[in-house]
Amino acid sequence: MIRDTQRRLAASALALLRVSLALCALSGALLYRTTLVASLRELLLMSLALVILLALAFEARALRRLTVRSWPRRTLVGLWVLSLALFVGVEGRFRLAKARVLGADPAVLQAVGAHFIVGFRSLDELAELAERDAIAGVYVSRRNIRAIDPVELSAALAKLQAARRDRGEPPLLVAADQEGGVVSHLSPPLTRQPSLGSLVDRGKASAREIHTYADLHGRELVTLGINVNFAPVVDLRAHVDRAFDRYTKIEARAIAEDPTIVGEVAGSYCDGLRDHQIACTLKHFPGIGRVREDTHYFAGHLSQSREELEAADWRPFKKLAEGSRSSTLMMLSHTIVDAIDDELPASMSAPVVDGLLRGEWGFEGVLVTDDLSMFPISLGPGVGEASVQALSAGVDLLLISYDPDLYYEAVDALLDRWEELPSERLERSRRRTRDLQRWLADGS
Repeated sequence: MIRDTQRRLAASALALLRVSLALCALSGALLYRTTLVASLRELLLMSLALVILLALAFEARALRRLTVRSWPRRTLVGLWVLSLALFVGVEGRFRLAKARVLGADPAVLQAVGAHFIVGFRSLDELAELAERDAIAGVYVSRRNIRAIDPVELSAALAKLQAARRDRGEPPLLVAADQEGGVVSHLSPPLTRQPSLGSLVDRGKASAREIHTYADLHGRELVTLGINVNFAPVVDLRAHVDRAFDRYTKIEARAIAEDPTIVGEVAGSYCDGLRDHQIACTLKHFPGIGRVREDTHYFAGHLSQSREELEAADWRPFKKLAEGSRSSTLMMLSHTIVDAIDDELPASMSAPVVDGLLRGEWGFEGVLVTDDLSMFPISLGPGVGEASVQALSAGVDLLLISYDPDLYYEAVDALLDRWEELPSERLERSRRRTRDLQRWLADGS
């Protein structure tokens, strides 16, 4: 009696384990192509395929041996079949999109690719896109520095740039996040410097001291082949209670609370980078200092009135945008400005981009989105729709840094809808990007 009970309990536990494993596989098949698990995708790809096929074979064989095929066992086989179908469907959709992109008309692919700065996992992956002129630029991350010897990486980037020169093309934009402080993605091997804000706090932020600080950044970035730095942070420092803040950490990154100080320090920093033929990037417009959400995970909102924003948060952006050079970019965050457009984030909003920045401010520098891999975009409208909206609004460059696979989804969507985009706006965008590349090439 006791043994029978134990056997039934063991059988029930085993059945529960098998169902749990099937449900986990089903969830994995649904999620492994999302940004949620981008860092584990290659491992998940192989593991999921192996587990699903082995489990399906085992369950199907066990079912065939039974004389009475109960519905729980049929359901279990059905779950594994569904997992396999989802896995094949999701992976097939990605591979089809990638094939369409790489097989697209070269001229059209170059036109679309001229709006992308993309991260990469391997030098071969980077070389394939660069040689097809399918990207305007590349983003060098901490992941690359850890996986690839810096000397090898620098040599590979130099080779790609030389090939472009030989073809009579402007330089590839090579971007990185090297702000100093907590966002020093290339340290090591580059020197880790304190944040600009910490210099202000210690009273060491004269124009000369900031220029010396930027000079070190510039000299070291050049050795790696970087020509665009996604710095300085121009968001105001605000003491906001953020319940969940894993990556933004804007208080530690911001220069100061005073808009005047922020503008002066950021301007001196940009001047220092220009001495080394490196473009600076003002980020993250419309300012995320007062945003309560971590915009890597959630859609951020600025609920302040336009008057409040103009009097504080936007002042350093506007000051630095006035009479700006081709060597100054501005990064748009995925933050919704309720006073201007309460539906779309700034990175996709025509009222913000074309209305405010291009129209009212007259900013003719390059506008680049924050990473479209961030959850509010990749798990929201999707990078395809976001890319269409951003370019239609007048954004110049689309950044996909964390999850490079999303590049194919974005370009595939643009290839389908390219004729819908305003041609005049695209032409102005190409001109702005070419002006930036011309400056990087010869300083003119």
